[in-house]
Amino acid sequence: MAVLPSSDHPGITCSWVARCRETQYLLQIGALMSSCATHRENHNMDHRQIAVETVVASRRSIRRFLDTPVSMAEVRDLIIKASRAPSGTNFQPWKVVVVAGETKRRLSAAVIQDAERGEKSEEYAYAPSPVPEPYLSRRRAVGYGLYNLYGIARDDYVARKAAMLRNFEFFGAPVGLFFVSANFRAPVRLSDAV
Repeated sequence: MAVLPSSDHPGITCSWVARCRETQYLLQIGALMSSCATHRENHNMDHRQIAVETVVASRRSIRRFLDTPVSMAEVRDLIIKASRAPSGTNFQPWKVVVVAGETKRRLSAAVIQDAERGEKSEEYAYAPSPVPEPYLSRRRAVGYGLYNLYGIARDDYVARKAAMLRNFEFFGAPVGLFFVSANFRAPVRLSDAV
């Protein structure tokens, strides 16, 4: 894991850690239940299934973050735990770059400046062009729903652009994580890596 220095930011804050803590707690419950022989015989699958279903069902996309302090050690610990997720043939080709503090602020400013000038570089296509149905309708529906939640009218292009640019500010989270992988030039390997 590469960590960019952030001496100006002693505590990192963000709400996704709370979600990770909940997930970790549910997984610990499942592990404890599976270690109890009596429980394993009578109830193991029901409770573990409920724990997994709860984790999956509670997944959501966060577009604003709380100001709850999180140490860099806690971020590192969460990344180490997440790295135990399986990857095809144990390639595990990713690296994590963590940005915070002044480094994150400068990066956000540079990317926003490029976006406002219309500059972008795509290493690979994010989606087919044009996007076919039914995917186009789904994409539009979620976009309209998001802007509606923000209170942004469909024809308010200035406010829509400002909302889109918040992506590059990590939605207010004081830490940003970039997951990078070697370029295998193979779509199947790329999909297996993430």
